[in-house]
Amino acid sequence: MNLFKTTELGGLPLNLNDFRFIFGQDTYTGGIYQVLNSMLRRFGNNFIIYGCEVSGTDITAGLVMLDGELLFVDLHAFGANTHFAKVTTYHADGLKVFEDNTPPTGHDTYQKDRATVSAVVGTVAFATMPRLKGRGENYLNVTTITLTASKLITITPNNGNIYNIKSDGSTHVELSGIIDTSTKVEGEEIYIKIDSTSDPIIINVGTAAGEINGFKGLKCIATAGTIMKLIYSQGGVWYVKSASKALLTTPYKDAAGITTYKRTLTKIIELGDWNMDATTNVDVAHGLTGSKIIDVRTKIFRNAPSGGLSYNLESAIANDGVVDGVIIWDDTHIYNNRKTGGNFDIANFNSTSFNRGLIYIIYEE
Repeated sequence: MNLFKTTELGGLPLNLNDFRFIFGQDTYTGGIYQVLNSMLRRFGNNFIIYGCEVSGTDITAGLVMLDGELLFVDLHAFGANTHFAKVTTYHADGLKVFEDNTPPTGHDTYQKDRATVSAVVGTVAFATMPRLKGRGENYLNVTTITLTASKLITITPNNGNIYNIKSDGSTHVELSGIIDTSTKVEGEEIYIKIDSTSDPIIINVGTAAGEINGFKGLKCIATAGTIMKLIYSQGGVWYVKSASKALLTTPYKDAAGITTYKRTLTKIIELGDWNMDATTNVDVAHGLTGSKIIDVRTKIFRNAPSGGLSYNLESAIANDGVVDGVIIWDDTHIYNNRKTGGNFDIANFNSTSFNRGLIYIIYEE
């Protein structure tokens, strides 16, 4: 590559061609820019070198090859139908007035060539831009896989390590495993980007070498826009880890009886004082969206929470097998009711000197 000698003493004069020689601009090939650009060109003309990740409504900063040109990408907002495009601007600090004073307002000397992701139609769509990634190999191609029931990913030598996985619209399509025919080292990563237009995509646990092993339960699902890393471990096993959204594990049936998968959380609320002998019910505000509540359980303390017996309000605790309480909820409150004449309607539960119990609310995130 070009070298600009600065070892000679005596007052070195500088001119514009000195800078062009160093950086490889114009006819001066072999400079810093030309060397870097030429090295990266061997991998292709259009790919992401690093960064350029989706972060909310923004694209993070990064570096890309676009039409064979090395370009920075500044952090910026983006919208739908986005493409990479080259944009040239000038930094205000580079406006300099030359000695000949032409033009009087000065020349822009800090030119900024950037790649942006915007609605403007450019060379390549952001969603399909390949990414330079890999350990010991150069992965540039993107393999698009449309999932159907029990679909497998096949990893072959020199195949890309970026997989764009799409749902075919069927209910609960699943990626059931990986067939690995290539040689990988421990810790090697494969990225898969989930793109579902309808139902979630289920990731099943595998049992044989080379299959996906979910670390969060028997199976997990990835919703639209999830980016996952498959991490190679010992024994020919791939482990799946989310690089963006949480992998969901909790199944439940909706009103139509269809099993779906949502992330569920538990909120715990104190009952407060409740003389169950004198009062039939205690209503507590839950602070949640009522339609997202899946189940409610109320734990009753006979004595202080630090000791003694505890009961489930809805459990059959009497010898006659009669349920001694019922729990109802709506958009605002949890309604805890005990049966008149039941086992809670006695003096053993009339103290108001401590918190009578806890409400456990399971709800969809």
